[in-house]
Amino acid sequence: MELKEIKQEDYLNFRENWLRPIRKNTNNHLPFLKEIDDQTREEINNKLFFLQERFRKIEDSQIINEKLRQCLSYLVELKLTTLNGDQKKSKMITKHLLKDDYFNLKMIINEVKSFSACLKDLSAEYLEINNLVEQKCSLEESVHFSNLPHKKYLLRLQETAQKQEVLVKELGKQFVSLVQQTQLKRG
Repeated sequence: MELKEIKQEDYLNFRENWLRPIRKNTNNHLPFLKEIDDQTREEINNKLFFLQERFRKIEDSQIINEKLRQCLSYLVELKLTTLNGDQKKSKMITKHLLKDDYFNLKMIINEVKSFSACLKDLSAEYLEINNLVEQKCSLEESVHFSNLPHKKYLLRLQETAQKQEVLVKELGKQFVSLVQQTQLKRG
């Protein structure tokens, strides 16, 4: 998997193509939302308000991709120093990957898990909100709403989370393997 596949544009496109809180001057691309009754509008707006924190976390978590790239470059460097037998540099890189305040593996693993959890919560709320909207509009409007690209972008975000989980698992395996090789060469 290539890290360049993981893009922040998917998040931005999702936000652009999905719902915003329903007001008179929002969601112009979905004019039928203005016809939804007040109780449903309030319920949808409350759910969207609840999701704002999730949106911030997802937006902030896009930094994970850069951290994964940096971690990967450290692992390549560790592999090279292990092959060259440079114990001092291997120890320094290992310590960096374990103890660094910004790039340590444990923190990156936790951030990937947090990103996945946020997306799962977002997906559940997304389905609930979409069901509310689709129940309150005509069949034609419902089909139009469901055919908008927001679902595609949410699926891409979910794929991103899965790719990050796979990648961080592989990075962890490689790290453990390289540390073991370094230890064997030392002993």
